[in-house]
Amino acid sequence: MHLIKSANDGAAFVLELAAVAGLAWWGFSVAHGLAVRAVAGVAAPLTFLLVWSQWLAPRAEHRLELP
Repeated sequence: MHLIKSANDGAAFVLELAAVAGLAWWGFSVAHGLAVRAVAGVAAPLTFLLVWSQWLAPRAEHRLELP
């Protein structure tokens, strides 16, 4: 059972990193000017990380309950 939990935690971590990388990729590939791409490329993953750390992280103070 410990092996399954560790594998699940590892998969969740990899998916979270992929989400941050995907948001950064999306932000930097927006079809507008360079300034918009730079702001979106930094702001999108930063917003995700802030939301994740407040409500979705395993040790978040205000963690949302799973259904």
